[in-house]
Amino acid sequence: MAPLQMGEAKAQETDQTAGAVMCEVDNCRVPLDRLANADTHPFRRGLHIIDASHPRWDQYRRAIRRYADARACLLREERNSEAPDLLAFDWRGIGERQEPSDVCLFRIAASLNTIDAVENWLRLQGFIRITRSDLPHSNLVPDDAIQPTMFVSGQWRDERYYEVYPSLLYNLFDIALTRNFAVQIRFTEAGEVYSASSSASSIFN
Repeated sequence: MAPLQMGEAKAQETDQTAGAVMCEVDNCRVPLDRLANADTHPFRRGLHIIDASHPRWDQYRRAIRRYADARACLLREERNSEAPDLLAFDWRGIGERQEPSDVCLFRIAASLNTIDAVENWLRLQGFIRITRSDLPHSNLVPDDAIQPTMFVSGQWRDERYYEVYPSLLYNLFDIALTRNFAVQIRFTEAGEVYSASSSASSIFN
């Protein structure tokens, strides 16, 4: 699928931001017809859509197919709701691997699709140091194609990471094998979600 062109992006901006929710602790529900899926929002890594022609397709294809829409990323009790609660992110079911985490973060962020709503969602998921930063213009995409211009980032404290992913070593001996779990959501100039990624470091690297 080709990158969005300017006219297409403007039309999507009007459609997607109309009636957008501000994700709050008691109101983070999005109607089914506004949830992102693989057709409305193809998963990106960096500046490119990951499809069968992408060199990282083999790395991401299982996650893209398994989590083809935002509902698949939620706890079971919310998946068939008429307006699923996007706070019910199934962290344990998705697991600690980067690929499903990246795909599901993208699905949820694209469903919210406003910077303020995504920031609030991250905050309500326990992320700290949530910041906005500008991105430099890239010459790797055509001049008439949409590209990200800023990102929102946040990270978990070790305590939050091991609350979500319990570890006997951490609980008994305060040994954190995985550290610095962080996420980054990229946005276009129009304020639409462009891509999402997660990262974590280990004491072994």
